[in-house]
Amino acid sequence: MMKYFLLSVFFLLVFFDAKSQLYESLDEPVRKTCFSKFLNDSVSVEILLPIEYSCSQMVSYPVFYLLDKQNTVNYHYNLHTIDYLTTFGTIPNAIVIGISFDPQKRTKWTVPDTLNGKADKLIDFITRELYLELKKEYRVSGFNLLIGHSRTAIFSLYAISRRPDFFNGVIASSASNFDFNDKYQKQQFRSYLDTLSKIQKNHFIYFSSGLESHGDMHESACDSLADYLKTKPVPKNLQWKYFKLNASHTTTPSQTVILSLVDIFSDYERCIHNCFEIINSKTNSEKVPWEKFFGEYNKLSEKYSYELLPGLSFFFSIASAYENDYNHLFNEKSLQFSEEVIDKGLEIYPNNKDLIEWKKGFDK
Repeated sequence: MMKYFLLSVFFLLVFFDAKSQLYESLDEPVRKTCFSKFLNDSVSVEILLPIEYSCSQMVSYPVFYLLDKQNTVNYHYNLHTIDYLTTFGTIPNAIVIGISFDPQKRTKWTVPDTLNGKADKLIDFITRELYLELKKEYRVSGFNLLIGHSRTAIFSLYAISRRPDFFNGVIASSASNFDFNDKYQKQQFRSYLDTLSKIQKNHFIYFSSGLESHGDMHESACDSLADYLKTKPVPKNLQWKYFKLNASHTTTPSQTVILSLVDIFSDYERCIHNCFEIINSKTNSEKVPWEKFFGEYNKLSEKYSYELLPGLSFFFSIASAYENDYNHLFNEKSLQFSEEVIDKGLEIYPNNKDLIEWKKGFDK
């Protein structure tokens, strides 16, 4: 198993090493200014597509909304976190949307309309304007994840409670929906939990706090939310986790985002290892067990509520495992099986140059 794991990492590194740009798995950002009729204001966004996007017309992608683009240090740190995890196959490729907030408007835009803010209008902008434009231009899967910090973390938790049909998950660094005893947001969150079981998809709520001794005044509020979730029977389709971090308010995102993404998509990372186990079984030595491979990805699709197809790392790693035949299970069929895997990869990613070159090697 360790040989297969190292082989998988090697092919990921070889594939991405050829890309001379800022990120290994994300393309250059496309910057736009969108006018929102709901906010009656302009919003600055940037769109980062997976590098593999142009290789296929079959694959659709989750959307990660990375809030607070104006906070350049945290924003780029989180982009590199997403890039790092994607490159090593820990999380699926995603379309990342960076959203900027004018410092003078950030508080108002993240406070509910009933409390004289514009949070509901911001939700409308994301769900009814921005997403519809994304859907016209790009292959989006319908999985939507909000990533926020402090005020935008509070907003993110409020947003998923208001639109559980649209959002699948939230990563909220140093915040809570019980922040500073806000009764309206508390009631909204309670109502969300009471009705969530009627939503036909899984939800992921991950939140964190630093320590008051380190200057994070959200600690007690986050403790309160965690205690509430521990004592209340939560719907089976809600997966949640609270991280109490030895960190300040400012630096909580540096730990929260990576810990949350790894945990949310733990089954995704495990999937490729399950496929290696399938290969290692002597009962699968006579043919490529596509039904079992795709069965693993069907389980992922059910969990995350969108169609997850095997990624490029799957085809590189599995083809190499057959070709090298470390356990001597396939013998004279090893190259035949390896080519079959590359052919299947080309069905999904016909424009990928590495798959095309690998295929040429079989034709020599």
